[in-house]
Amino acid sequence: MALSPNPIRKSLLASVAAAICVGSCVLAAEDHAAPKDAKPAATLPPLTLQFEADERHYTLIAWLHWIGDRDPQELAGARFPEEEMLEKHLAARELPEEMRKRHRQAYESFLPECDLYVKNGLLISASMGYGQPPAFDAPPLSSLEPSEQARCELSLAGLPPVELPPAKLMAEFYERATLHDLWERHMKQAHVQALEHYRVRAETIAQETYAFLKVPIDAPVSLCVNLLGNFGILGNTIYSPWERRYLIKLHFTAMRPGAEKSEVDYFEANYVRVVRHELCHALLNDSVRKQQHLLAKSLAEMGQALQLDWMQGAHATETAPEWVADCMGYLDLEVPLHENVACYNRNPLYLHFVEKLPAFRASGKSFAEFLPELFASFDAKKEIARWKDLLAKKKDAGEVRAGE
Repeated sequence: MALSPNPIRKSLLASVAAAICVGSCVLAAEDHAAPKDAKPAATLPPLTLQFEADERHYTLIAWLHWIGDRDPQELAGARFPEEEMLEKHLAARELPEEMRKRHRQAYESFLPECDLYVKNGLLISASMGYGQPPAFDAPPLSSLEPSEQARCELSLAGLPPVELPPAKLMAEFYERATLHDLWERHMKQAHVQALEHYRVRAETIAQETYAFLKVPIDAPVSLCVNLLGNFGILGNTIYSPWERRYLIKLHFTAMRPGAEKSEVDYFEANYVRVVRHELCHALLNDSVRKQQHLLAKSLAEMGQALQLDWMQGAHATETAPEWVADCMGYLDLEVPLHENVACYNRNPLYLHFVEKLPAFRASGKSFAEFLPELFASFDAKKEIARWKDLLAKKKDAGEVRAGE
């Protein structure tokens, strides 16, 4: 799941936009070319990338508009016409207060202890846990083949139990709010047009990333977009065991009138970068979870030595899939930006990752095969010293506070 840039990161807009090549990733450049002994991409099964407008995802986003909480800072930003159209549509439906209370209770019961962005982000990500409209029912996990059940168990290992709001509530909202009518009249076509705008660039970055990582894909990948508010996230990925496919969702951010070109360029480039980040989740999450125990001891030492809240406890190791995807998303940044990515994205692996890239390129291995070496070579003493220096510089600049 890729988070939307926070205010500190926005100071990097111009430099990051210049570093990320829209539609033609640096992965394809000569200095990133695969070594002669690397496994040729032709040995990989083809990556099938499908583009679609997803009515199920649209329904969950509409439900959040009606019943969920949002950050006031996000609400104060620019909005797409589709978002305003949806809100007017929902207001005109005049849904009963009794119904609203039931749905609000279900929303509040979903991960009540989590940060707002995490709560909404995981709810959006989990929307593929529903079946298709109008019923939204999905078969139980027990109906899956044993291999698919085991895969789901691995994906959920270490995560808090998550129970989605009941499908019958989604079905009730979908029907009472006449969402299908709005979908057919306007929303479906608007989302298809947004997909078409990025189709070539997304396809290019996905195929280049696939060839670079050399990790065989085991299911088709579908890509959809959201024009109805990003809820603090830019992208997320989920695997549907019932449909046997991955779904990558891009959450677009509307540009305010008069936005500087550097800001527009950044977000245009960022959507393509997020495709790479999210595809990495699809290709590597299971492998990362199998190897993340190799990081546990070093991360615990770092968290204690640096007194960083976000690097302490079991949840730190469980964040490894996000850190690895983040590393791949920012693969092609210029060296002066590396420390900023590590610090502002709270990614303890990033600086180690960029140092190990030459070894990966020379190895001829897939990135999944390279993970044990990447994680086992993560040296706590070296990283503690590096991060102490990094945090001191950022603190002197007034960019971080204690515990961050």
